[in-house]
Amino acid sequence: MLWWDALVAVHVLAAVVGIGPTFAYHLLLHKGQEGRQLLDSLELMKTLDAFPKVAGPAAVLSGIALAAFYDYGGFRQLWLTGSLALFAAIQIIVIGAARAPSKVLYDWREEALSQLEPAVPAGVEAAVGKLRYLFWLVHALTVALLLLMIWKPAVPLW
Repeated sequence: MLWWDALVAVHVLAAVVGIGPTFAYHLLLHKGQEGRQLLDSLELMKTLDAFPKVAGPAAVLSGIALAAFYDYGGFRQLWLTGSLALFAAIQIIVIGAARAPSKVLYDWREEALSQLEPAVPAGVEAAVGKLRYLFWLVHALTVALLLLMIWKPAVPLW
């Protein structure tokens, strides 16, 4: 089944490319950065943000296709329902909870770009700390998601 293998490959690659950049964010937002360093980190994060926007929907669509064309036991299976719930939680954190601290950083970025040696205000440091926490939470949920997707425990929910 060549088409099946291709669909699985697309799904796995899209998932890795879609979630991969978030594993770099907490490294880019390390403590104690000076203004220029933080600006460079934000620029790189902005570039990395393009990958999940393309690969995320591809992973979802290919996952739906995989579930539709193969009998995994339906949504009664813990691994499938759990995977969807974890994916939804990750999206809520990345799209919802991270929005406010990200806005603080990017608003500061716009102001700081014109400065030779911009200072990092306490509010920006607090936003960096909150984002680091949120990205660690995303990492934990992602590892759980990957374990469910790989292990696929045949545990019915009802």
